[in-house]
Amino acid sequence: PRTSPGERAQADWAHFGEVAIGRARRRLSGFVLTLSYSRALWLEFFFDQSLENFLLGHVHAFHDLGGAPRRLETDHLRSVVPERRGDSIHFHPRYLELSAHYHFATRPCNPGAGWEKGRVERTIQYVRHSFFAARPFTTLEDFNRPAREWRAHVAHQRPWPGDDSRTVAQVFEEEKPRLLPLPAHPFSCDLVRTLSADKTLWVRFDLNDYSVPPRALGRALTLVASPTHVR
Repeated sequence: PRTSPGERAQADWAHFGEVAIGRARRRLSGFVLTLSYSRALWLEFFFDQSLENFLLGHVHAFHDLGGAPRRLETDHLRSVVPERRGDSIHFHPRYLELSAHYHFATRPCNPGAGWEKGRVERTIQYVRHSFFAARPFTTLEDFNRPAREWRAHVAHQRPWPGDDSRTVAQVFEEEKPRLLPLPAHPFSCDLVRTLSADKTLWVRFDLNDYSVPPRALGRALTLVASPTHVR
């Protein structure tokens, strides 16, 4: 059904296969968020479909698009909905914090009801055929930088489904002022994990080993990780 500008968006993960990074093979996933009215989109690639990356995809999308929708529909992801009994939905507390921070209402689709998120499903198929196919890969940035360029020069220049005399970019300019305003600061999506160092004074995280000082041996350590830093 037709929706009003700024009213809602849909978000989902898509699996794009495995890639070789050094001696390791990593699963490549794409986070896609589509505004239901203009069909403007955000696309970002990650090495896993963790809750932290799902939250980060939302944050990057909102700040790139200049606002948040009033309602956001997602797939029935375990990271978002750890438990559901009939109409009773138990959301992950971190996802509720995200929705409160950006003031949007959230609704997961029913299990196995892919048609409820048809707009983002069609966008994912469009990404597969128009952007992803046969593209060389070395690092995540080798995908994310061209993905942003493709979105601006190809995806947002395509005809808008509601009127092919206008482009998605033109309709997005109409929708953008109707999005919810952004808060003063972006939501923090860092992963926080408690671990300990073994007698070799190394800790392992995300297929890598990190050294710690001798005074850390036998103590509980707090690891905080962003996409670019581990501390």
